[in-house]
Amino acid sequence: MSPSRSIADELTSLQVACRACDRCVRDGIIPAAAPTFQGGPDAPFYLVGQAPGPVEEREGRPFAGRAGAELGRWMARAGFASDEEFRRVTYIAAVMRCFPGRLASGRGDRPPPGRAVRNCSSWLDTELALLRPRVLIPVGQLAIRRFLGPGSLEERVGRTFGDRPRVIPLPHPSGQSRWLNDPANRERLGAALAAIDSERRLYAGTRPGRGDARVTRGALGGGPRPHPEERRADDDHEQDDTRDDLVGRDSSRDEKHEIPQ
Repeated sequence: MSPSRSIADELTSLQVACRACDRCVRDGIIPAAAPTFQGGPDAPFYLVGQAPGPVEEREGRPFAGRAGAELGRWMARAGFASDEEFRRVTYIAAVMRCFPGRLASGRGDRPPPGRAVRNCSSWLDTELALLRPRVLIPVGQLAIRRFLGPGSLEERVGRTFGDRPRVIPLPHPSGQSRWLNDPANRERLGAALAAIDSERRLYAGTRPGRGDARVTRGALGGGPRPHPEERRADDDHEQDDTRDDLVGRDSSRDEKHEIPQ
């Protein structure tokens, strides 16, 4: 079912306002603003990551770097025929909308500061209230904790939470994360992708005149490769999921946020 014109218009106005936002610049958090997100009012899936990286900032497209390529491979395992198909039905955003910048040492990107995450929270909350997605996919610890509260990836990935939206957590496809080196964690990822595949099939079945001619998860097989020891500088921003000090934790605000029903 297509969204009402009023919802589409409200989302367009919200996106225009978000792209014009420079609050973090005025707060001295970043030198320049380039909010990055993608999606339309009829997206049944909503994916939220940590923050764009330098490639995303340059191209104006979320998950445009190497982590995005890995995410695309995961979504192929979840049954999507292509990255384009996945993006066509998915609103993609992040808890911080702009690139946080590089670390002073030059060795990696800054985790999103807590103040920046709070500055961006209204965009996320309003999008969710307007879109009312059937599936919410938080990617990486910072995004997962934002909706589900504190907890380990082992406790979250491979399980689903709630209904409308159904929350299906994923680890971040960052080259720096070692989490997927563990075979048990690769099994957890496989279970999460199977859950996304199930939701994809349900969505396809509710669309008038549409068959399910997409790639099936079983046809692809295998799991994500163990991540390399080093991450390229142009990779997506999210860093090692297993370390709280690398995911922008603000311990004073570790409570979960309510998801609009």
